[in-house]
Amino acid sequence: MSRKPTREEVREFLCQRNALLVHFSGAPKGAGLERGAAHLFPTDLRHVVDGHASGGLSCSVVQPGDVFQGIARNATGSIGLVLDLKSADSLLAVSADDCGSVGDSSGKRNRVPRARHLGL
Repeated sequence: MSRKPTREEVREFLCQRNALLVHFSGAPKGAGLERGAAHLFPTDLRHVVDGHASGGLSCSVVQPGDVFQGIARNATGSIGLVLDLKSADSLLAVSADDCGSVGDSSGKRNRVPRARHLGL
């Protein structure tokens, strides 16, 4: 596994591609219901805006030319929040596919089964 990139390297990677880091509202409709009504759209996004997502978020990188519909889409979701990395520890892992994340009993998303570090 390659080393974890710095926050500055991730920002440069995004800048070179004119790309954004986006957390989309749960998709398909109803995703997050197992965590209660507070995690359904639009409350799920308000939860993030209000700073209550310290347990982690799954995000997508989107860039010009990406497809947002159909089976070949580049991201799952249509409405989301553009995010930045707050610290060097903000990025847990990355994957070219939907690697998903699994929350523990405290609600923190600390396990990403198919993740790998971004080799920059």
